[in-house]
Amino acid sequence: MVETILILMNTVDAWLNKPYIKIDGLMIDRWSWVHLITGITIGLIVAWKWPQATNWKAHVMIFLLMIMWEIFEFTAGEILFKVETLTDKTWDLIIGMAGYYICYKLFIGSYRNAKKT
Repeated sequence: MVETILILMNTVDAWLNKPYIKIDGLMIDRWSWVHLITGITIGLIVAWKWPQATNWKAHVMIFLLMIMWEIFEFTAGEILFKVETLTDKTWDLIIGMAGYYICYKLFIGSYRNAKKT
């Protein structure tokens, strides 16, 4: 059973590791979509469960959550995730925060505007 799960994970990881852009200082691959969707999902959760959050609290909380995830990826090592460079981890954070920020602005901004009127 464990062997089957590891084979499946390796297959998915191999598919997601296909880069769209790979130049010095920039790495965008299929994993970037995962980070973008994760950021959007976190933004939706914050909009739904914590709509009165102040900007700085929500942004800092989500940024720290994403950093903790990257630390988890690092500690899990090659067992669960590919080994990433610092540049790749940085782009993961940027893309995840971009997804979160887009969702946050769309939903939290509209919530606050509706509440003011």
